[in-house]
Order: sequence, then structure tokens, then C-alpha cells
Amino acid sequence: MHLGRILILLVIALPIVGCVKRPWIEAGAQPIGALEQSTAEDQSSKKLDTSNQWTGHITAYAAMCPPIPNARLQLPVVSPDAQWIAYLKSDDTQDSADSDSLITGKGLHGTSLWVRPLNKEEEPKAVAYHGASWPSWSADGRILAFVTFDQNRHSSLGIYDIQSGVIERKAVGLRCVLMPSIAPNHEHVAVCAYGEVPDQALIFIIDPRTSQAQPGPPAGTGAQLLPRWINNDTLIYLETSQDGVSLNRWTLGDKTVTTIAHLPGPSSIFDVQHLLTCINDPIRPDIGAYAYFNPAENRIEVFNFTSGTTRVLPAGFQGGSWWGDDWLVASSDDRVELVSSRRTSGDADRPRMLRALTGRWMPIWADHERQSVILVGEAESLDTFSLMQLWLVAEDE
Repeated sequence: MHLGRILILLVIALPIVGCVKRPWIEAGAQPIGALEQSTAEDQSSKKLDTSNQWTGHITAYAAMCPPIPNARLQLPVVSPDAQWIAYLKSDDTQDSADSDSLITGKGLHGTSLWVRPLNKEEEPKAVAYHGASWPSWSADGRILAFVTFDQNRHSSLGIYDIQSGVIERKAVGLRCVLMPSIAPNHEHVAVCAYGEVPDQALIFIIDPRTSQAQPGPPAGTGAQLLPRWINNDTLIYLETSQDGVSLNRWTLGDKTVTTIAHLPGPSSIFDVQHLLTCINDPIRPDIGAYAYFNPAENRIEVFNFTSGTTRVLPAGFQGGSWWGDDWLVASSDDRVELVSSRRTSGDADRPRMLRALTGRWMPIWADHERQSVILVGEAESLDTFSLMQLWLVAEDE
């Protein structure tokens, strides 16, 4: 698979390289493009926005990482410090699983969970041999939470401490546990759980030290799904209804919930899960916006918390990862773009988009300070992901 062309606009705020450690050089990355855009629209944008202009050039470097298995269920997840990658592996001798299996547990017995250093082809660590799903890293990359289903489709919460190597299974008194999210201080894990009916799933808060589960946000109109912590005490999550999906905020101990926005979306848990299937952490780092996939329009949309407005990407963009407070790295079937969540392109109310890579790649991690993006792509075998790390580096003339 070729790495493609790189198109970069010079208004991106990037650290200028001096006598500092260059991880892309240490990784053996090769430059694959240094091209300035020069269309009329780009030139007019430069005249309007001069606060963060820089007069050097930007070079893109790429390095291939060792490939990883593709269970065709969930994308791999990279730890926030980019040291580790967790992925699912499927045993072809077992019953086949599909996206509904992630909700019901049916067909997951042959799915295992593994962890490996991102850039080293070392022997991976087996974290769960059967029934694995929903891996989720803590903000510091020290803890990996996950779910395992037994053959009776009863689940438990798994906790893997990357430093100590200890793996714990926690029976938390909930039949079907889904979508774990670890609070930044590790003191709570938010999960979705249900007894018999998936569309009645509610959020529970688990103390990982005692395995005790407490009710989360007050029940509303439908299922509560996909919790994400924005600090040690507050969650943002989705809730289904007859009219679509609401984006809600709730703080531990509160008896009320704040609805942030009403988003377009299906009303079933089996469909709502796809809103974030290819979105790595939907919340912008400054907690100023929320990115999600709109299946009806086949596109990513970004809701701005301050303005209450929604900015839409062109149809076909289905995956993304936030690259700092200004940019979303978004992908379609044939390209990867840097998408501004603040600036528009020309006079139209559409986001400014800058070509980052040509080809079918999906961003699964991005970090503006590290100037880096990690992407998965197709390999020769459907059971394998190609894995690439890309650096966008500003350098002096």
C-alpha cells in the first residue's frame, strides 16, 4: 500500500523544530511530502488569519509499525501516551461475531484481547482469551478496562494494570456490561448495563476497588450509552429517544441531568453504538465540541458546545480523532483530512479541510503536541490491519 501525497497549509500552529529530540527520525520515518497549497482560497484564508502564521514549511514523515490482527469487530485502541496498542483477535473456529455481538455477547467466545508495544514487534500480552470486547484506556495510559462475556452471555468488567501486569475480573452484579470508561483519577468506572432488554441499558458507576456498582444518571426516555468522563466527577453520554439521541451531561451525586444537544440518530442501542464506532474520543480536548457519525447522512458532524451549532463534513467521512483543540483528523474511503472545528472555508459555512494523506486509512489516535497521528489501514489479509505513524513537522527554512 503506498503512503500517498501530503498537502499542507501553513496556518497550522505547530512547534518549530530546533535542537530537540526528533521521534520521527528515531523511528526511522521517511519524508513523504512537503507541499504548500497555493489556491486562491488558501491565499485569501492566509490574509484573514495571520495570528498563527509561520513562514517555514511542513514536512510529513511516515513510519510503518508492525501489523496487528483485525477481528472485524472494533478498531484497536492506542494508549494516550502512544506506548501501547490493545486489539481484538478472532478465533475462526468459533461462531462468527458481528456488531450486534458487542451488545448481546452472542458469538464473542472466540474473541480475545491482546496488548503490545505500539512500535515493537514484541510478544503480545494476552489480557483475555475468550469473550472480549470494549477495550478502553485510562487518561494516563496506565489502566485498560474491558468487558468479557462467558458462554451464558453474562459479563464481567476487566481491569488490566499495564505497570504491574495484574489482570482482574470484577463481578459487579450486572448481567450485561458494556462500554466502560475510566475516570481520570481511576476511582470510578462508568459502564452501560442491562438485564434482559438491551434498549433498557442504563449507566452505572463502579468502584474498581470494591467492585460495587451504583446507579448513574437518573433514568430518562431511553437507553443511556457511551459515557465519557470530562473530569473526575462529570460524564457526557448519549441517551436514546423516539426522536433521536440526546447528548447529556451529569455529575456524580446530582439528581438532574443537563441536555447539551439533540443529535440526529437512531433510537436503538444496536444502531446508536455506530455513532462512535470510528471516532476516537468524541470530546474535543478543550471540552468545547463533540464529534459523532450521522449514519443517515453518512458523515461526521461536530457539535460546538459554546455556539450550539453543528458543523458538518462532506458525505463519506466516517472516522476521526481530535488533533488538539482546532483540528479533527478525519477519514473517508480514499483520503485523510485535517478538518478545522473553528474556521470555515471561504464564504461557505463549511469547515476548512487540508489534505493529510491519500488512501484508505483510519485515524485511531492523534496528538497535536507530539505532532503525530496513528492510523490503521487495509492489509493483504482481511484478518490483519496495517499500522502507520505519521508526523506533521514544521521546520525552519
